[in-house]
Amino acid sequence: MKASIAFVVSMVVGACAACGTSDIRQVEPRLQPTPVDAPARETFIDEDLRLYVELFMNDCEARRTDCEEKLKLVEEIRLVEIPDLNKQDKEMVVGLCYLNFFSNKVHISKAVFSFGHKYVQTIMYHELGHCMYDLDHEKKDDMLMSAMMPDLTVLLQDWPQLLDDFFAAIQEQHGP
Repeated sequence: MKASIAFVVSMVVGACAACGTSDIRQVEPRLQPTPVDAPARETFIDEDLRLYVELFMNDCEARRTDCEEKLKLVEEIRLVEIPDLNKQDKEMVVGLCYLNFFSNKVHISKAVFSFGHKYVQTIMYHELGHCMYDLDHEKKDDMLMSAMMPDLTVLLQDWPQLLDDFFAAIQEQHGP
């Protein structure tokens, strides 16, 4: 029995090596809806990640995508210790989006800063794509929403195209 549970856990964890998602949506409706006049809560953003959220918001504006309201869906954007969950495949989870009925959370591994600025930015955009827009992983490689991190050369050479594809997916699902 323990072996079969371990197998299922390893299959689930192994399906998403660069990005983990925790989709724990509540199926029952809210018992007490938030009043319309309730003050909007502010997203907690770890100071070390603030620049990357600002870059994301600037790219939203440049591509005429309204992200202000969607960012309010994210309760926190935080740097955390994320253990290497997939050691047998030598891949590492570097970002997580926790989705549930009441709030969404983005957790970025502290280890990601050793990979460089462009990787941190890529992971931030990827996880915000999950938490703000409920985007799934792309089946194609070398996209911002790919489960595996694109190669640094691709990120540096194709960044404008990666952004265009990313925001096209957002607008296709949610409009501008």
